[in-house]
Amino acid sequence: DLFFDTDFDNPLETVLLHNPETKMALCANEVKVYNCNNVLVGTISGNYLSHRTIYFTSPVIVTELKIHITNTNPTAPASLMEIRCYA
Repeated sequence: DLFFDTDFDNPLETVLLHNPETKMALCANEVKVYNCNNVLVGTISGNYLSHRTIYFTSPVIVTELKIHITNTNPTAPASLMEIRCYA
């Protein structure tokens, strides 16, 4: 489970106020998860949600996971707030 910063304290009012920002500045748009051997094991594309889950078709046994996140706003860092892994 991955939890992203979708700016709960400053939501976009795009429906009511025609906000020039159409995407949350800090929300990670693209996520790639690699295992300890740098093999891609999961992806998320076009994200705009606060909570996403990556399901594996078979168990992934690793000593570490590497998570690469990017967003569409070049002036704001992509934010990943929390990671949960389950056996």
